[in-house]
Amino acid sequence: NALVAGASYLAGPGFAVGAGTHIGPLSTGHGLVPAFPLLGGLPEGHGATRLVWCLIVAAPLFAGACSARMAWRAPSWPERFRDAGAGAVAAGVLMTVFAWQGGGGIGAGRLHVIGAAPGLLGLVVAGQLAAVAGLLLATSAAVHRLRRPHAELIERRRPRPVGRADEGPAEVETARLAVVRTDGVEADELAG
Repeated sequence: NALVAGASYLAGPGFAVGAGTHIGPLSTGHGLVPAFPLLGGLPEGHGATRLVWCLIVAAPLFAGACSARMAWRAPSWPERFRDAGAGAVAAGVLMTVFAWQGGGGIGAGRLHVIGAAPGLLGLVVAGQLAAVAGLLLATSAAVHRLRRPHAELIERRRPRPVGRADEGPAEVETARLAVVRTDGVEADELAG
């Protein structure tokens, strides 16, 4: 339960430890909580510290970069974007299931609402992962597209062989006779 609540805190939606409470990176309002050792670590005040904000920003960036790296293995750009989207949806569904299983309540009193909101957590995780992975893949696609004309220009400037390996000897000989220097001397006359 604590891991799912921590993941929800880092993702942004936060979690609850009772009716009318909310613990999130922007604000914390929980009032009195039972004397339970794990609840002693709940944040207080007006939001996350700078170190926690660094973690909040780094977590989706790292996860999105990993997702984009895994999607990079696909052979084409549409398949890469499809794989990154499928990974984001899978992560969102898993976090929804984890939050649903990790939440719940204790009794019928104030603690009948505990944990992260499953649907909201799943949507936020899927959205963050899709946005970061999609942005990284789109940037990579743009760089690849900008470099392609340069690579094709270099390919056009390379000298092409006169005969290919799959051509017969007569075709290679014909191609060699067609080479003419600027002074009109054919290639066979130069060799002989």
